[in-house]
Amino acid sequence: MIKTLKVDGVTVRSDFGLYRDSGGNKSLILISIYGSPQQTKAVFSSLAENKPVKVLPDVYELDRPSALRGKGRAIGRGRQHMLIWSEEDLAGGVVWFDENAEEKHVGPGPFGAAEETAFVRWLEKKKTPYEREYCPMLRERLIKDENVIVFGSWGGMRGYEVSVEDDRLCDLMLKISGGEKAGEDNIMKGGKRGAGRTGFKRGEHEKRHYGTT
Repeated sequence: MIKTLKVDGVTVRSDFGLYRDSGGNKSLILISIYGSPQQTKAVFSSLAENKPVKVLPDVYELDRPSALRGKGRAIGRGRQHMLIWSEEDLAGGVVWFDENAEEKHVGPGPFGAAEETAFVRWLEKKKTPYEREYCPMLRERLIKDENVIVFGSWGGMRGYEVSVEDDRLCDLMLKISGGEKAGEDNIMKGGKRGAGRTGFKRGEHEKRHYGTT
C-alpha cells in the first residue's frame, strides 16, 4: 500500500517503511519516498530538525531516530527517490522484504527464505557460533522468551529487534543443537541434562559458523 507522508505543508508518497513503536511513540527506522527534489529534501530536513512526519491515511507520526541518514537519486525529470534511515536500528535488527506480507500482520510469521537470510546476516555480526539448520528453532525460542521486538511497517518491509546478550544466545544455540526443543530449558537424556550437551562431535567444530564483531 502506498502511503502519503506530510510535514510542514510538504507531501510525498512512500512505497515502504519501517518504524519502532514504543508505547505509542513511533520512531523512523527506514522510509522510501518519492517526490520532487525539493520535496524529498524538505522531508529529510524536517526530520533532521526533529519535526515529526505524519503518515496518512493512518494518522500517526514518525519521529526521527538518534542518527539520521538519507540518500536520493533522480528517477526522471523533476522526480527523485530518497531513502531515509537509522543506521543503528538497521544494523542491529533483522530486516527483510516480503512482497506478500500482509500489512495487518502482527509478529513474525512463518520462517521464510528472506527472513532466514536476514536472520543469518544478523547472527554473522554476533560473537556466537551457530549452525544454520537450527536457526528456525533459535528464532522460535527467542520469540517465546520475548526477546523479539517487532517493528511496525508497510509496503512489504518486515523486521524486528532481538534483545539478547551474546552469552545467552550462545547458550541457547548449544542447547538446541544438543537436542533440546525450542521451548524447553532442560531435557533429561540418559540420566543427564540435555543442557549439558554442546552438540559438538569430535572433528565437527570446523562445520560451525562463527559470527564476527
